[in-house]
Amino acid sequence: MSRINLIINENESKVLEEAASAYKCDVQELIKKIVFEKLQGDALLKIINFYEQEKIQSENLLFPVTKLWNEVGLINDSYVKTTALFDQKFKVLNRSEQIVLAKWINNNLVRIANLKEINKSLKLIEKNYYRCEIENFKMIVEIKNSVVIIVGLIC
Repeated sequence: MSRINLIINENESKVLEEAASAYKCDVQELIKKIVFEKLQGDALLKIINFYEQEKIQSENLLFPVTKLWNEVGLINDSYVKTTALFDQKFKVLNRSEQIVLAKWINNNLVRIANLKEINKSLKLIEKNYYRCEIENFKMIVEIKNSVVIIVGLIC
């Protein structure tokens, strides 16, 4: 395990101690949590930016999720769409991981395709883009004009 020393002034130390108390952890855990959440957030934004650029360059960017489910041997009947970026990551997962994600998608994203209610497990990242966490996975989803698009997956 590595150790990192951080030099801060008294005011900064006080702020961190108060925040750690509010989060019910020690200062080390708080800093670690904040740093890794920031790194994950940056990774999510990179995926969104990549997807936005791909949308500009290609009309054939989206695929019905049923195409992917059929390719990996899962049966599904939904209106959710996926990107090639998501499909690529999904295909390399082991079978049990694919099933966990497929079930979550079927139980959560298919129901909101008509946008009557955004699922509480979806956290808004920025306009139309949501993050959802399923076990050790993070998915980026775009919900726009009654269409749910799974943009990317972080394992």
